[in-house]
Amino acid sequence: MSKKGIVSTYKQPTATLPSGVYAPSAAYEMREVFSDLARVMDGAASITMYVTLEGDKPEWSEQPVKYTRKEVLDNLARMAEVVASARGRTDLRLTRGAFDAADAAVPSGSSDYALMAALLRSTYECKAWTDPKSGDTRAAETRPAFGHLLMTVPKAIRDAAKAAIRAADMADALAVGEAWYCSGITDKDGNLIAFLSEDAARKRWARETIGSDWHASLPSGKGSGRAALKRELLAPAPVYKGSEALPVPTVVSEYGDIDSMHPSKVRSLAREAGASDDIVMGAGATERCRVFLKGNAQEKAQALKAKTLAPRASAAPADVVVPATPPVAAADPAVIAAIVAGMAGQAPEAIAAAVAAYMGASE
Repeated sequence: MSKKGIVSTYKQPTATLPSGVYAPSAAYEMREVFSDLARVMDGAASITMYVTLEGDKPEWSEQPVKYTRKEVLDNLARMAEVVASARGRTDLRLTRGAFDAADAAVPSGSSDYALMAALLRSTYECKAWTDPKSGDTRAAETRPAFGHLLMTVPKAIRDAAKAAIRAADMADALAVGEAWYCSGITDKDGNLIAFLSEDAARKRWARETIGSDWHASLPSGKGSGRAALKRELLAPAPVYKGSEALPVPTVVSEYGDIDSMHPSKVRSLAREAGASDDIVMGAGATERCRVFLKGNAQEKAQALKAKTLAPRASAAPADVVVPATPPVAAADPAVIAAIVAGMAGQAPEAIAAAVAAYMGASE
């Protein structure tokens, strides 16, 4: 192999794919670069390419970057250690065929450079695939095995760590009754699905009743009113926390997203809502105001719920025994979906109003 440097001209593909066709895998799109890197391991002095190696995986670059042979080996070896740490982990969503193909390609008693060259040239076959739900397709690939592991293992490890944190948070929420639910949103066994937040429960309702693109009709840009229209569109979702029998009234959200609101706005709203000076002034005022607003909104919600239920019991004559008020019947998601489908293209607030009217009639 010549000791001269290699210039790799391959850049990130930008071609537009036909509708219903999945993009090739990231490793397949970078296959020619992996081939050039193998040539560097064979003995070329350096490589100039449109890919960077400093991160946790190879990344496309708009500008050419030059690496010496040793720099290539050191960076790939660092990434390979992460790949090796994932071997045998059952909590990661990985292609085992890639591990098998990479293992089979490693020569015994070889130098580090020869070993890396063999790994970079390892491949495995991926059959053509059709999504059973959408019908979208992906073509068959002769995919770089080690390259595929380099591109996918870091994200799989991060996703597993996030999933473990979510599972722990959900266990805590369930233990103290802080999990959220949405009437009609169940798993395959008919059990209500628990959510960590009210917002997550409402969005799942929107995906189930309106569709995965439920937010497509919302305006974008500063001053468009997107946040308010989004809240209005999600308001009919019959969500509730813990063991509550009734959905939490939407007054809980009257202030908007308190946690992401600008501090000056938070303090202004708290003062308007009656917060005292010791809450709205001094160090830590913004956080105290957020706590105050959340508590204030929740009190209003519970008061509204009590007011809504009270007439049902007091309207009966004194000699009539009134049974305990049953939970509000869950609205039929299929009916809601039909309302949304029939109003396709109309303003989000009009759709929300129609759904809210049905929700009121179904109680």
